[in-house]
Amino acid sequence: QILDLDNPTSSKFEFLISVSVLAARAYPSFPEN
Repeated sequence: QILDLDNPTSSKFEFLISVSVLAARAYPSFPEN
């Protein structure tokens, strides 16, 4: 995924999503999965 550096708000949002996805993969026991 490529972040849009021209849009800091969008970048932060995508960054948070990326972290959430990585966390979900690292901890498959999460209720969301």
